[in-house]
Amino acid sequence: MNIAPDMEQFRSLDEIGDDVLISLHLDLRRKDERLTEDFKKAVAPIHKAQQAIEAVLYSRLVQRGSKNTSTERGTAYRIRQLTVKCLDKMGYLRFCFGNPDEGANLLTANVSKDALTSFLERHNDQPPPGISVGYIETVQIRRT
Repeated sequence: MNIAPDMEQFRSLDEIGDDVLISLHLDLRRKDERLTEDFKKAVAPIHKAQQAIEAVLYSRLVQRGSKNTSTERGTAYRIRQLTVKCLDKMGYLRFCFGNPDEGANLLTANVSKDALTSFLERHNDQPPPGISVGYIETVQIRRT
């Protein structure tokens, strides 16, 4: 199924006017959105069935007191996944900075873009120490 326009029909994209390019881009975006939504709807029952199967297998493994079950076609096994939620940011930071041997490994150096943008606006575009800022300029297309 060919859903994209044949761009080969144009000798060069430079020959197409802005209005046509923008219209074409918006048409493609609408097709993309429709196909993405159709795909999500199509796979939803598959994902639901997989989750039901996983629930049955998990229940069987728990009842058996087993960590896995192997067959000729495959293996199902229990895994333990860690989930983390910080409930007290300041308490956590005090612990990390108060225990440098362990605490340093518990912290990452991710920077909140929203907080940094606000900081830059208040400090004449000067980032805090240890942070490098760069910008990438692109084009966005929207409907009028």
